[in-house]
Amino acid sequence: MTLLNVSGLSCRFGSQTALTDVSFEVEKGEIVGVIGSSGAGKSTLLRCLCALERPTEGRILLDGADLTLLTERELVAARRKVGLVFQHFNLLNSRSVAANIALPLEIAGWSKARIADRVAELLTLVGLESHGSKRPSQLSGGQKQRVGIARAIANSPSLLLCDEATSALDPHTTASILELLADINRTLGLTIILITHEMEVVRRFAHRVLVLDDGALIENGSMATLLRDSRGDPRLERLLADIRPTLPEAIRRKMTSDPQSGAQTLVRVVLDSKAAGTPFLSRLTTRFDQEVTLVQGGSLECGGDLMTDMILGLSKPLSAPLSIFLDQEAHVTEVLGYVPAHH
Repeated sequence: MTLLNVSGLSCRFGSQTALTDVSFEVEKGEIVGVIGSSGAGKSTLLRCLCALERPTEGRILLDGADLTLLTERELVAARRKVGLVFQHFNLLNSRSVAANIALPLEIAGWSKARIADRVAELLTLVGLESHGSKRPSQLSGGQKQRVGIARAIANSPSLLLCDEATSALDPHTTASILELLADINRTLGLTIILITHEMEVVRRFAHRVLVLDDGALIENGSMATLLRDSRGDPRLERLLADIRPTLPEAIRRKMTSDPQSGAQTLVRVVLDSKAAGTPFLSRLTTRFDQEVTLVQGGSLECGGDLMTDMILGLSKPLSAPLSIFLDQEAHVTEVLGYVPAHH
């Protein structure tokens, strides 16, 4: 079932255009990553989705209600359906951990007894059972973000928006926060939109990826599709550079664009989750009389699925795309060049 339907969304501030005709849907229980460089429109989209900004044009249907048409009084109730997790936690140091988590429940008018039960439940959910009486200043960055997540889901929202939720954290802590969010998604069925500039976070966490560039939505699909189809689009290649295998400099220096006799053909190969489980390299060797060298890359996890992104050295030039050879199992996104066989 569709939880969120965004259609024709545009947002302008005077002569400045932040979003242009953005349309997408998000299903209940889905994890969607929104990626883009600085100035792409991510923050404006976030503010529109949580009804803090009214778009110039377009509709935002959340659970069937159009956020763009609601009165201010109606928006107060609608915003309770959207949880927000911030980059810098936004905790109140004058309050204990438990009192920070309780704040949205107090605003919503819950009784003290109900609040106490819900806060205890949330502290257990985020692994902070023994930290309720502490102040935020006594916590690590990862613990602060766990408090932020508990507070964001206190009112049982139908949508959780994470705004650069791991950008201020080290890699190990980032991994633990992503595991927590994935667990919340699985156990509670909570729909999550993760807005970030970190492609590595999106790769590991998101079921689907939306790519914004200069206010426009330029890609909407799985990470596997993005990796496979990014060839020749510098905007996508720039975003994907951090998670893609790259040629060692020693090989790059010797590479040419002209196939020479006896040279290795360097190709980038992407296998989707179905093809990643096949004996692809042995088939390539035996069926097409190729000697194959793995230059860089291998298997990687994308939103819970395993796929393969690798650079191979082939002993012979390709006469046709590998997808034709191997029943669509492989996609050569590009022939990178040629190097002498003995480098």
